[in-house]
Amino acid sequence: MVKISNPPNAEALMQGARSIGNYDLAAALGDLIDNSITAGATAVKLTCNYNAGEPFIIIKDNGSGMTKDELIQAMQPASSNPLEDRPQNDLGRFGWGLKSASFSQAKKLIVSSKRHGVQSLAIWDLENIANFEMELVDEEDAKLILEDYGVDLQSDGTLIIWDNCDRLTDSNEISQEEFNEKIMEAKGQLALVFHQFLSNKAERKLTIYLNNVELEGYDPFLLSHPATQASHTEKVETQFGDIEFTPYVLPHFSKLDPQTISQIEGSEGLVRNQGFYVYRNRRLIIHGTWFRLFRHGELSKLARVRVDIPNSLDEEWRITVDKSDAQIPTTLKRR
Repeated sequence: MVKISNPPNAEALMQGARSIGNYDLAAALGDLIDNSITAGATAVKLTCNYNAGEPFIIIKDNGSGMTKDELIQAMQPASSNPLEDRPQNDLGRFGWGLKSASFSQAKKLIVSSKRHGVQSLAIWDLENIANFEMELVDEEDAKLILEDYGVDLQSDGTLIIWDNCDRLTDSNEISQEEFNEKIMEAKGQLALVFHQFLSNKAERKLTIYLNNVELEGYDPFLLSHPATQASHTEKVETQFGDIEFTPYVLPHFSKLDPQTISQIEGSEGLVRNQGFYVYRNRRLIIHGTWFRLFRHGELSKLARVRVDIPNSLDEEWRITVDKSDAQIPTTLKRR
């Protein structure tokens, strides 16, 4: 028996990364916001520029930033082992998020980061990626590149640019109206996914700006409404961490204003939005599912169950790369 090294083809692997997960624009942006939260950011600014039909998107945070070596590692495909233990506040898992989320929307990924005043910049360009060759740019040239997009890094943090955004539509062409619709849809999804971080009651509040407009979190349980009915929280202890279940019954339509009704209905209506809402480290992963334990129906359309799990249960819940799906463990199904 002979063992040989059989590495993947660089272009094939990186092009394949474009189809990892089930990303739309909101899910892709959410994956990068996860990284900002893990880096200790308190503010994330998203800028979506139509740029006369050649859009680019900028994600900038005020987190701890990265050194050059840390940036190189972060840009590495599959940069971490999903089986390794991680800090409790780490919202990542596979080490693919930055790359797969970015490539799901764009061909060119530019990441600039500053730590202790020292700036580093790296570029993956899928149109020039032979032998996994990534561009590493010195500090002076990094400033010039960022100037082309009208941005800079004045203090510690990380700035990400998606250019050549060919995946925003199937046709590789997008009108101003379509672009605006994409942005508005992403805004609503991000307000739901990160509502626990956006709340003024959050332990560590996060502020997200989308094209200079601050996002307001949307609480799917309407906890501030006096007519919301909350049951007691049940804790289930497991070998790898505790799970908490909290059931809620939403107020009847007659007690809600039209705007709130529109929010809780979403694009698919109340029936499709009932069920479990699974949070991992306070970040919403999946919602509007009964995990095939029950059927969606009119009688339960006001019922929602909040489920809180730690990241130590990722394997048991089979959290996907794009963090948009999960599966309830068999032992919990029986219970």
